[in-house]
Amino acid sequence: MNSLMKQNRLIDVNNETKTVQLLDPYIPIFVDYLDGKYLKVTIITLRCLSGFLKHPLPSVDQNCKLIAAKLFNLLRTYSSSSSDIERGENLELLMICYKVIANLIRDVKQFNLDEDQLQVLLHYAERNLYDNQKQSSAFNLLKAILSRRLSCEELTDVLAKVMKLSIQADSANVRLQSRQTMLQYLMEYSLAEKKFVKLLEFYVMQLKYEYENGRESAIEMLATMFSSFPMAKLNEHAALFYLPLAIQLHNDDSGKCKKLTWLAIKSLIEKISEEKKDHLFSITISLFKSDQKPMHKRIAALLVKIYVESEQERFEKRVQTVLQVLKNELNAEYFNKTVEGNTDGTLGEKFYDQYLFNLLSLFIKILTDVKILNNKKYVELVNDLFDQVKSYLNHEHLWIRLASCQLFGVLFNNSSIESLLNDKSSYFNHKITDRTIGSYLKIRDLIDDFGEQLKAPVLENDLAEQIVKNLAFMSKILIHHELKNDGQSELLKHDINIEWLIRKIAKEAKYELVNKPKETIKRTFIFKLFAAISVELGKDKLGNYAQCIIPLLQRETEIDQNDENLKHLAKEVLDLIKMTIGVENFSFVYSKTNKKRVEHKEERKRKLAQLAVIDPQMAATKKIRKQQRKKDAKKRKITSEKNKIKGAKKQKTNALND
Repeated sequence: MNSLMKQNRLIDVNNETKTVQLLDPYIPIFVDYLDGKYLKVTIITLRCLSGFLKHPLPSVDQNCKLIAAKLFNLLRTYSSSSSDIERGENLELLMICYKVIANLIRDVKQFNLDEDQLQVLLHYAERNLYDNQKQSSAFNLLKAILSRRLSCEELTDVLAKVMKLSIQADSANVRLQSRQTMLQYLMEYSLAEKKFVKLLEFYVMQLKYEYENGRESAIEMLATMFSSFPMAKLNEHAALFYLPLAIQLHNDDSGKCKKLTWLAIKSLIEKISEEKKDHLFSITISLFKSDQKPMHKRIAALLVKIYVESEQERFEKRVQTVLQVLKNELNAEYFNKTVEGNTDGTLGEKFYDQYLFNLLSLFIKILTDVKILNNKKYVELVNDLFDQVKSYLNHEHLWIRLASCQLFGVLFNNSSIESLLNDKSSYFNHKITDRTIGSYLKIRDLIDDFGEQLKAPVLENDLAEQIVKNLAFMSKILIHHELKNDGQSELLKHDINIEWLIRKIAKEAKYELVNKPKETIKRTFIFKLFAAISVELGKDKLGNYAQCIIPLLQRETEIDQNDENLKHLAKEVLDLIKMTIGVENFSFVYSKTNKKRVEHKEERKRKLAQLAVIDPQMAATKKIRKQQRKKDAKKRKITSEKNKIKGAKKQKTNALND
């Protein structure tokens, strides 16, 4: 029968009445078997009874008190404080007995526990909370009791221990079960306001718990509350959660806790009413006025970013306020004064770099999620902000350079070349004195800034890729709209055209090849930029600039000790140029540049030979330096090989020891 019940073969899903008629006669038989002297029979009887209790059987309602009495008798008989007794079949019987009692309390509405029975069950549950084998039965029993909204003094004491377990337990499953139990208590019971707030405050206080898994559990409990509580209850207590979570988001060292806190705050914002959102947002904006407490400003920047992520385009009603705050905070002169004003040294340079990055990433979030770039209402503020962002393109911190560069990437992705050059309200025409060359001077300055970013000693893939994307956009402008230097303006020192851009970035690739040949990041992305420029120039124009692009690619393909991926990329770009301008034109330029390179090499050798005659001492010095460089390179190579061998031996030794 137990086996058939597990397979649901005793139940007619389409006919509940028939199921009741078939199962009901067995209940009196099961009740009699509970007094049996054979333990195995009792265990299987309890298993069958557990399944039968899920159905509305008349015999269960009639015999529920008798069933409960026999179950409590089994608990008294087989329970013990000694783990040696509670093992094997004894333990199995106790576990199924707890399960049947839980089902009886939860599913049989005719059954009511008396106070003594409730106290006995709570005693067993409290004891089992700390037993790894019986923890699940303890939580199941407590949840059944809570589902009937039973109450007594002992229940409050047991739940206090469950509340502590939800934070302090080592097992993730125990913490989860404890949180579920406490949430059920908060949701099912009509608690006095003071007691309810005290329970909420407990979890808010645990945000500062010393161990990471405890803090995670507290955050997850709060997030579950936000998704479960009705709006009215959340509105009432939102202020209790909002700022402590915000402070934790700023202070927590754990990346996982930060992520969970972010999601919890987002969930809270999404669940509360519009009126409450506006109130909390006004509190957030007021934090930016705390000049004496810069930490509050950083917390505010993080919170506003969550608001943007939560509300998306609905955030537009707050955009004007936030953009004005960003304009004030991103002002380079004001920001530097703020940093210098921190004379006590409590907040280091790292803090201000992080705050600046938060502001820039907030601006990115607003532009991408709220989509205000083409809104004339904000164009003046946005252009002022981009002027300020430009001053951070060459900031010493990598993240700030990247965020600034990404912001210009967002601007270019959401603007056409024509609108940037011709629209009087566009960024390129913002606050320019000379209408003829003003926009081109901005283009030149931006290209110079992106070029400076390429020169940075530390350059990562994300930044290099964004720089090249921005330069690719600028190259499109210069391909179709160039400005010649006619000598009329002192500000215009050279032509602003595509040839100038190609030579400028080619110079960076040459520098890396000569001075840092083992690094390939600059050349990799510059070659990709060459490919983009070649495609944009097309067959008609590329031939005029091929002599600027091909030599660098040619040199890369002919160096023996070079990175194979880079060499392959250079060949691909050369093939692209060949396909674009035709084999004949390509061959002519290729042979011409190759000849020029060979002549240059021969000229250099000739000058060295002349130097040996004219100034033998200088020639000897140069030769010694060259030999010394070779020796140093050889030593470095030998040392590198030795380190590799040592590392391999160490790994092998560790593997053998394991």
